[in-house]
Amino acid sequence: MKDYIRIIGFSLLASLLIFIGKNDLFLNWLVDKNILSSSLDIERTQLICFIIGIFWAGLWLPIEHSRLKSKQSEKDKQFVELLDYHKYTYFELIKNKLKEYNVSYSTRVFRPQKGIVGWWNREINKRTILELITIEGISDRFHHKTLHFEINKTEIQGLVGKCYNDKRLWVDLNLAENDYALTDQHRIKIGNVEFCSAIPIFNKDQTKVNAVLSVDSQTKFTFNEQNRTDWEQHMIIYGAFVDKHTNL
Repeated sequence: MKDYIRIIGFSLLASLLIFIGKNDLFLNWLVDKNILSSSLDIERTQLICFIIGIFWAGLWLPIEHSRLKSKQSEKDKQFVELLDYHKYTYFELIKNKLKEYNVSYSTRVFRPQKGIVGWWNREINKRTILELITIEGISDRFHHKTLHFEINKTEIQGLVGKCYNDKRLWVDLNLAENDYALTDQHRIKIGNVEFCSAIPIFNKDQTKVNAVLSVDSQTKFTFNEQNRTDWEQHMIIYGAFVDKHTNL
């Protein structure tokens, strides 16, 4: 914050020097108040102020902006690394609880389509499109460019769509055995995913689903009652973590 205040201050100073260089009112006022000598060469002083202001604005400010940008990029990188570390810790804990040490989980985040197209689909076409988005430090690599699920009057696609529509946590241990109104394109992109769990992330008022957080695995396993309770608790905590540290 201090860096930004400093830049604003120096920017205003550069603007003031350029203003003095273009207008003699300020210098004449200083002379009239006997703050500056009456023998001052106002035109020359204006030229000097103008040149300094131009160089200040044209050289120092871009350099300082670049320095701040680089500093912010480094902070962003550290924040992503911190997210990734916490994510790793969360899943190591749940693996230990479930005693499924070799299971590999993947995190996906889906968000309702935004912009004019999203509004048109929701209000005119009466359908909601949930699009896969990438969040650094949270999202795992997906081998296709896009993935989306649709919710309309006649069908709800995917466990992600069901989660969004029902506004509740879902867990499916046998994903491949259930239909979920998936298309052939969905099946090609999803591949041999056996397990999936999804939880809604709400807005501040808890009235609208801003996104759906899903965790899937290609490993098939079973839950007892305690396992399910542990997993659901894990998803609630993980969802709260993602909600707190991302802008969804």
